[in-house]
Amino acid sequence: MLGKLLVNVYRRLLIGIAIFLLVGAEFEVKATICNIGPPACFAYKSSESVFVGNIGAISKSKDFPYETVEVDVIETFFGNNLPIARTINSQTSASFEFARGDQYLFFAGIDKSRKDYFYTGLCSGTIEKDSKTFAEDIRFLRAVKKSVGVFWIWGTISEWGYDVPLAGIKAELLGTSPKMVGVSDDLGNIKFEVTKPGKYTVRIHLPKGRTDINALSRNDVELWQFQRKQVVGGRPTGRYPYVDYSVTVKNDQCGWFDVSIPRETVKVK
Repeated sequence: MLGKLLVNVYRRLLIGIAIFLLVGAEFEVKATICNIGPPACFAYKSSESVFVGNIGAISKSKDFPYETVEVDVIETFFGNNLPIARTINSQTSASFEFARGDQYLFFAGIDKSRKDYFYTGLCSGTIEKDSKTFAEDIRFLRAVKKSVGVFWIWGTISEWGYDVPLAGIKAELLGTSPKMVGVSDDLGNIKFEVTKPGKYTVRIHLPKGRTDINALSRNDVELWQFQRKQVVGGRPTGRYPYVDYSVTVKNDQCGWFDVSIPRETVKVK
């Protein structure tokens, strides 16, 4: 059953890539649509710098086509520790339009030639203060910075091929006492807080009328393979379908599982 599940996963990935290439060849992309990415507690290590800052002065020079944006750095969690960092308002579909006084949690790359300049974008993981995960992300990053144990299992649930979060999907943590059960919120997120690092098994109960999984909500083969290896069992068909994931929680990184569920409906036996 597991082998059949993984074959279906692979087939769906190839179909998704083919559709993406065909559509991209015929139509000009008008706006940036970001894949549903890993949570901050997992992805922060992929950034060169992670920090909270307020947008300060915004200036324009005759010799440069874009506005220069100064960011007053409040707290640095990872990477360069500078009191002021700079970026630009590049006015592309993939960029932020920063306004003075706004606060962000930045996931940034560093300009190699100018260390006080950074770059970020809509799909980088950078979020504004009013984001629903802002407070939780800060809590985790501060705990890691202070070497305080905060151990999370974080799931993202979405519709495969649409990057639409799925709310109301039930998940349970197996082998724990007391039993831990969660339901995805309107962002498709499920979070379990555990007492120590280690390996855990999470069971995702697929909704009625849907079968199978795609294992990852993005056309990122490396992350897809990472998630594919976490699928350790399940019963993706029948009256009560489910899929089991093995998730590893580390001292400084949450365990992350990503489930993308095909939209098609089937007759439930």
